[in-house]
Amino acid sequence: KLQDYAIWNKWDLVTSISYHENGKLRSLNVNDTLMNIGQSNEFYESGKIMVKAISCINNSDPIHDTIHEIRYYESGNIISENYYNAGKQKMIAYFDNGKLMEEYTYIDMNLFFVGELKYYHENGKLQQQAFFKDGSTREEANYKIGTWSWWDEKGNLMKKEIYKNNELVETKEFLPVVKGKEK
Repeated sequence: KLQDYAIWNKWDLVTSISYHENGKLRSLNVNDTLMNIGQSNEFYESGKIMVKAISCINNSDPIHDTIHEIRYYESGNIISENYYNAGKQKMIAYFDNGKLMEEYTYIDMNLFFVGELKYYHENGKLQQQAFFKDGSTREEANYKIGTWSWWDEKGNLMKKEIYKNNELVETKEFLPVVKGKEK
C-alpha cells in the first residue's frame, strides 16, 4: 500500500504526495521554499482533479502575496475560481452545468464585501445584484450603497432596495408577471 511522503532536495524544492485509502492520488504539492512559490493539487478518490492552486508568498511583505485557486466538481466542471492579491479576493463560482453562480470581491476571507456582488439562478439569469463601497479594509467593507435588485428565475424584477450611506432609504416590490400582465 502506498504511503504519504515528502521529498526535500538540495534546491529547496519540497514535494509532498498523499494517497486515498483506495491507493489513488489524494494530493501532490510542489513548493520552492527558496523562491516561496508553489503548486498544490488535490484529487477526488476517482482520480479526477478537485483543487488546483498556485501561490507566490512574500514573507517580507505579505500584502503582495498572490494565490490563484481553482476548485472542480467531480464532473470536471469548475466550481469556483479565487484570486487572492493585496488583501482583496475575487470570487467567481459556477453551477455544475457550467453557468455562473456568483461573483464578488471580498476582503480577509471573511466575506467583508466590497464593490459589486452578483448571484445567478441555475438557468443563468441574474438573481441578485448588490453594491458595496469599494475599499480595501474591513472598516470600508459591507458598506451598502446604490440600488440593490432581485429577479425571479424568469428574469422578472421582484424587488429593489436603495441604499445611501449604508442606510436603506427606499424599498420597491413588484407584482409577479403572468403572460405579460401583472397579477
